[in-house]
Amino acid sequence: MTKLKPIVIVEDDEDDCAFLLSALKETGINNPFHCFSAGDEALEYLKKTTDEIFLIISDVNMPRMNGLDLKKNINKNEYLNNKTIPFVFLSTSSSELVVKEAFMLCPQGFFKKPTNLAGLSIIAHDIINYWSHNILPSNKLNKPFDN
Repeated sequence: MTKLKPIVIVEDDEDDCAFLLSALKETGINNPFHCFSAGDEALEYLKKTTDEIFLIISDVNMPRMNGLDLKKNINKNEYLNNKTIPFVFLSTSSSELVVKEAFMLCPQGFFKKPTNLAGLSIIAHDIINYWSHNILPSNKLNKPFDN
């Protein structure tokens, strides 16, 4: 039996995180989820884990380390960057400036967070369906980043 790859969710609003988890579960996936309320928490997990991550879904606006800074840190960290983990933003912040700044960091998507569960379920289905069928370079690295 193949171990399912975890999905990392970075979202500081507990209600939004619960809605996203519900929407993701509605897609029928059984992957484990790791939820973090700030980018720095997610970054520490990503640096230490040897798990092969399926996907990172991150909000933009969060305390301490926002989603943009999280993506910047992933990009500049050789260990994490080589893992080729798909990264998408899911945020209420969708101004032209924020979207442009986000895409300068080369995410694999930016989605505006809908205001209802039905809309979120559609986005969750599309994201999971896309990444379930996408082919990525192998990201099996045996040792975590030590710093």
